Amino acid sequence: MAQIIAKFGYLKGKSRGGYAKYIATREGVELTEPPCPSHDGNGYLEYMAERPRSHGLFSADGPADLEKTMEEINGHTGPVWTFVYSLKREDAHRLGYENSESWRRLLLAHQTELATAMKIPPSSFRWCAAFHDEKHHPHIHMMVWSADPKQGYLTEQGIETMRSQLSNEIFRDELLSLYQKKDLSYSQVRDAATEAMGRLIREMETGLCHSPVIAEQMETLAGMLEDHKGKKVYGYLKKPVKAQVDAIVDELAKVPEVAECYEQWNQLRDELERYYKDTPREHLPLSQQKEFKAIKNMVIREAEHLRMNKFSFEDEEMQD
Repeated sequence: MAQIIAKFGYLKGKSRGGYAKYIATREGVELTEPPCPSHDGNGYLEYMAERPRSHGLFSADGPADLEKTMEEINGHTGPVWTFVYSLKREDAHRLGYENSESWRRLLLAHQTELATAMKIPPSSFRWCAAFHDEKHHPHIHMMVWSADPKQGYLTEQGIETMRSQLSNEIFRDELLSLYQKKDLSYSQVRDAATEAMGRLIREMETGLCHSPVIAEQMETLAGMLEDHKGKKVYGYLKKPVKAQVDAIVDELAKVPEVAECYEQWNQLRDELERYYKDTPREHLPLSQQKEFKAIKNMVIREAEHLRMNKFSFEDEEMQD
């Protein structure tokens, strides 16, 4: 399964610049070279004699100055975070993330969103990274801090936001296709539930309902709606009425065609979430899946129609 693997850390102490040197020079790092003078003569010879040792550290502007970066980090009194973002070799090859420049462009394109997730103003956001071309999991090591040592705060939600931002970009085309399939699957669940309820209502009208549990539940809901004052949509109902609606939705979910469509939607949702999360999601009952509130409101409408038709019939008998 394609996904971006992410690890997060936090550095303390005065020698944090050593970590920058480690990720920039360790075995497997892709080396970057600072631009050399374009002219000949003494300037070029001086550059060759004094140029810094090769390393793989880069930042938003391109190859970074390792010594200056280490000096800045060591003198920084605020927090410094570390991130590792990794892809499987086949995904990195297929999607073009097998070199430092592709990762640099990715981070540069999303540094505003990353800064926001870490509660750092974009103008104060500082970062450096190095690409390690590991055999099975090519990855980058990234260090982040703020120009203002008092700024910066990372939460679990912030971590998920950062991972989602990068995943959305890396797997953009694949995710777009999956989202389109999930949207179609959502419509199929909603339509199957609506058709099943319509069929049950027609059966109730003829007295030959094949789902007596739902028929009884709908009659009960119709009576409860009679006492409700206000807008008859799920969000405005009292808890006992909501519970009755939920019970009906969960009975509808047992209808074979509804169950099949809902299972397919869950599978697509699982596939999408594996791009962002390592732990599998819980499959909730249909009534507890927030995306399907439209089915709840459909049940309420049908119960209200049932109530109105029933009382209209009784009124006619009383007039006679």
